[in-house]
Amino acid sequence: MPITNAGTYLGYTLGRTKPSLYFENGRYTQEYPDKDNIGWHPNGSNHRGENITKDRYDEIMAIEVGDTVKEKAFVVEFKKGSYDSDASTAKYFEVSGSADIHPSSSRLIKTSYNDFDDQYDATYASNVLKNGVNAPNG
Repeated sequence: MPITNAGTYLGYTLGRTKPSLYFENGRYTQEYPDKDNIGWHPNGSNHRGENITKDRYDEIMAIEVGDTVKEKAFVVEFKKGSYDSDASTAKYFEVSGSADIHPSSSRLIKTSYNDFDDQYDATYASNVLKNGVNAPNG
């Protein structure tokens, strides 16, 4: 897969043995129970991804499936940056378009953070992409 299309390496999330890697133009999921989710996922249109407070993350996860009024209200505030957080308890959250949401199982550990683990540095990320595939459901 073309590494140049990924853009800048931002960091990774943990939740399984192998981290998911995040780039300016998408994410690479290395491990997931649903095999169709493994691989490259390009960002959708009007994409925004950021760590948000645990309280706000819990709030969006508690919204009943199909409650588009609450989801859209949450997305509007998310896109404004209202819930952004660098706290160690934060969770990574992404939105593409007007309401295509993707919650992560942990916070994005950015390359600039003190707790960034160098074993998952840009060289590691580049090697994963070099041997990577597009996710069937991406």
